[in-house]
Amino acid sequence: MGNPDLDRLAAARHVALTSYRADGSGVSTCVWISREGEAIYVLTHSGSGKVKRIRKNPKIEVGPSDGRGRLQGGLSTATAEVSDDPDVVRRVSALIRRRYGFRYPFLRSMMMARGRATGKPVAIRITNPAPVESYPTRGSRS
Repeated sequence: MGNPDLDRLAAARHVALTSYRADGSGVSTCVWISREGEAIYVLTHSGSGKVKRIRKNPKIEVGPSDGRGRLQGGLSTATAEVSDDPDVVRRVSALIRRRYGFRYPFLRSMMMARGRATGKPVAIRITNPAPVESYPTRGSRS
């Protein structure tokens, strides 16, 4: 039996990934994802802030978003793990390329030209998504 949150996230074209600074404040980034088995993968670079934050705190929040990172559905808590294994990076790169087609090399070259892609490529493995519990709305009683 599959995880419905994993299915929902994997179906999204873009995902807002929120990682957390040491002071607890969240930083959200719009990312492309691809699913393999019971995990979702993101490809990024080792110098990115999200990689540095995830290495210190693997707890993240993810949710379907538009191309600018604005949430389009409910958030899920999840666990993220960074891998710099070249075989994993190659596999994830192929998954992302297959899913996004010509957009992938185009966006990658744009990021490199703008100096946004610093360091080696790394893969982020996202597992165990679960819905974020909703908070009572204004005026409701608990």
